[in-house]
Amino acid sequence: MNNDTSDGGATVPCISLFDVTDLCQREGIELRGDDGQPYCCGERMNVRGGIIGPDFAECRKCGKAIGNAASPHINGGCIPSDEWIKENGNKTWYVLHTSNAPHQARAVASRPPCGCWAF
Repeated sequence: MNNDTSDGGATVPCISLFDVTDLCQREGIELRGDDGQPYCCGERMNVRGGIIGPDFAECRKCGKAIGNAASPHINGGCIPSDEWIKENGNKTWYVLHTSNAPHQARAVASRPPCGCWAF
């Protein structure tokens, strides 16, 4: 299932997953400070944390948002399977919104990435 793409991401049908640092760089999100606080449109993004750390960040100005597909807060309550984690490694982040237009991940993916939930 994990197919490396020419843009450096891993794929889930119709979605590219990235390491959070790579995704931020790709999307123009600046990481500042020792703890890598995300900034977009010149302002700190609204960050929400999960069980093992931040799993969502959203720009209050443009609506761009990124999320960790491995987080139960983002994926609807599932803990990803060992197989999914092995296949994707740290490439678990993807763009949720761009310019206040929500990415409808639930409607486009044909195969659940962790085996127990569907986008």
